[in-house]
Amino acid sequence: MKTEVSHIRLDNGKEMRVLEEEREGSIIFVRPLNKDEIDTGETVKFDPENEKIIVTQPVYCICIHTTEEVGRKDDILIWVRVIPDGRDGSTVYGRTLLPNEVDTGLTIQLRSGDNFVMRPGSLTLSVDSIDTCVTTKFEDGYLSITNTVWTSFCVFPNSTTLPGEVPRFLLSTARRLDACHEMFLLLHSKLKKLETVEYGVHQRNLTVEIIGLVEVAIVAMSRSLQMSLKLHDHFSITTCFPESVKNKLAALKQMRNAYEHIEDRSLGLVNGKPNIDALSIFDFEHLFKKGVATYGNYKLDIHDEAIKLLIDTRQYLKEATSELIFQDRS
Repeated sequence: MKTEVSHIRLDNGKEMRVLEEEREGSIIFVRPLNKDEIDTGETVKFDPENEKIIVTQPVYCICIHTTEEVGRKDDILIWVRVIPDGRDGSTVYGRTLLPNEVDTGLTIQLRSGDNFVMRPGSLTLSVDSIDTCVTTKFEDGYLSITNTVWTSFCVFPNSTTLPGEVPRFLLSTARRLDACHEMFLLLHSKLKKLETVEYGVHQRNLTVEIIGLVEVAIVAMSRSLQMSLKLHDHFSITTCFPESVKNKLAALKQMRNAYEHIEDRSLGLVNGKPNIDALSIFDFEHLFKKGVATYGNYKLDIHDEAIKLLIDTRQYLKEATSELIFQDRS
């Protein structure tokens, strides 16, 4: 008698949502519902007296390791998304996504006794594909960049012909950019916390912490953005530096100088001489009312504007990394 099956109970007692993959005689192959797949409610029609259900093993990605020791996880360099590329009997082929190919979510399904094979040339990597698997994604839209740069230099053999200063400069810039973003995340969380604190002592503690974070975050931001711009000066690249960042560099430099020489500003001095704007670095009204750090006529929105500058610079560093690794050095 036919019945309908939507879930399979696993050996650990948990139930797994399954969909029909294929039928071969009295055997019904079913696969797990993919993580991002929409569940349409489809069921598997099954005759328990005459048919047998076998669950396939999905392969979503493969990992590239730095050692040959099977079972290790601490040696994983990257994982790579793979999709079905045909079947020949018990041999199942897979490949990586092509450049700009849309990932439809299809997964390779292995049956008992199958062999998974990648044909020659079917494994292709790029800085973009590496970026997809090694970056840390944040709610504000920023993605970490240092691991992308480091892994790209490890993966591509032609990067070994680059002068040592190239990876050192890029990694130093990327680390500073990621650290700057962490500072702004902490700064934003402190500002949010300040909204709910009632007691004066706690308010003052948070207030001085926030001011200190603004100082070091803007110094780190100015340095990392300036370093990014200098890639053009030190190395031959054509990747365009973002105009949004370039237009903000002068203001950030002035604010950075004020924070780095706060001892002079406290005395009303700029470059050792009295200056009408010197003491404005201690005006925090706009910071706490509008989220805008100011110095003289210079200002920075520490929320949307700051994160956008980091995101734009991050994209530039990724593209510059790709160009430097793959540029013709013959």
